[in-house]
Amino acid sequence: MSGLPPFVSRDVTLTIYDGASPSPKSASFGNGSGLFDIPGLDAGNFEVVEVKNRQEHLALLKGESKTYEFSTEITVADVADLTNPSSHRILDAIRKTGDWSSATSVETIGCDVWAVKVVISMSNTCGASATITLPKCRITGDLSMTEEGLRLTVNGTCYESPTIA
Repeated sequence: MSGLPPFVSRDVTLTIYDGASPSPKSASFGNGSGLFDIPGLDAGNFEVVEVKNRQEHLALLKGESKTYEFSTEITVADVADLTNPSSHRILDAIRKTGDWSSATSVETIGCDVWAVKVVISMSNTCGASATITLPKCRITGDLSMTEEGLRLTVNGTCYESPTIA
């Protein structure tokens, strides 16, 4: 135990990157609940197949590649925060429109498949930091009006193993 306080929701920033090299396009978003969810993290990036012999466990074998679902919420001050032809905006990054229309997908094999890298950064005022990188993701956005105002829920599926540093 380092004695540093844990991260809280205001310590979280979500950044979306395209696949351009060496300088990817990026957009960071920190406003919102700061809550995120990435269930099912485990060893490796694959499902496990159980092999049985006469109803008894025999072995575990490596199965298909695993995907990771994730979601987070962003508070939207006004519609200009969602889309803008000349500025990095969250819906443009999700939909590959506006300033992101010429962005490069991180998917290099699948033709015309829009995929991005998502980085969730946490950094508190005591100097502790951590980063979760989701290297190849498809993301969607759900807009809703709540008592607090317009909210965008960003949902995604990561197709490669996340890294946590």
